Amino acid sequence: KYDRDVTIQVLQTLSIMIQNIGKQMSLYYLFSNNYINDMIVHDFDFVDNEILAYYVSFLKTISLKLDRDVINFFFNCKSAWLILHIYIYFFKHKDQMVRIAVRTLTLNVFRVNDPDLRQFITDKTAVPYFSNLVWFMKDQCFLLNQVLLQNCSFRRDFNPQPPLQPPPSSSSSPSNAKDETNATANDTIAIANINININISMNTNTNTNNANANANPSGTSSLPGGGVRLSTTMIRSQIQQGVEEQVDHYYYLEDIFLLRIRPLNESLMDQLFSHFILPVL
Repeated sequence: KYDRDVTIQVLQTLSIMIQNIGKQMSLYYLFSNNYINDMIVHDFDFVDNEILAYYVSFLKTISLKLDRDVINFFFNCKSAWLILHIYIYFFKHKDQMVRIAVRTLTLNVFRVNDPDLRQFITDKTAVPYFSNLVWFMKDQCFLLNQVLLQNCSFRRDFNPQPPLQPPPSSSSSPSNAKDETNATANDTIAIANINININISMNTNTNTNNANANANPSGTSSLPGGGVRLSTTMIRSQIQQGVEEQVDHYYYLEDIFLLRIRPLNESLMDQLFSHFILPVL
């Protein structure tokens, strides 16, 4: 049993120390003897979001120091680089900041111009990582489509289109003028009664909605039939967040392609065509 505060303090201190080390020999000394590797593979309590945030920040700080020499400290006896296994578990975490940190970490790793590392990435981790990434993007697109359909249904339910009325006939005879005048008067009285009923109904609904808002402050609206749907504002917020998430993914894919690593680009392109583009065509 380890203390939570001690864990957070150790991860934070190591991140600050690694970030501020200027001498290469000091960095070699810190990374030697597998002490940092033991920290990487340690079974932390990732259910705790604060520990997870400091842990991912710790990995990202290490990735910023990687080069062809430092990379050799992160191969274990089976020649499997430790950090490359980590991002497979956290690239689709529910916390957006964790996902962003993982994308930054992977780009820093991919940029290291080391033949052994790139060979290992291509052979061991590229396919499972890119496959999971593309499937995650596709699932996000499906969820975004469901939110859009829900928004359309919500708008149809609360904003029904009025039926089209035929244009008034211009060939009305004088004998019908009196009838039309009486009909117009009756329509005016009917409209006035409808407005009175609407005002009464709106006042009643306002009081009811206020009571429901006090009883259910979650931002949802109760609709006829007992169903509960998100309000239009919340639906629009979900759509905006979903679009921004997809744009971030596209920029991330662009950054990978701009690295111009042919085996990596081919693996990513294959996954995109197989699981993201061709199923739509």
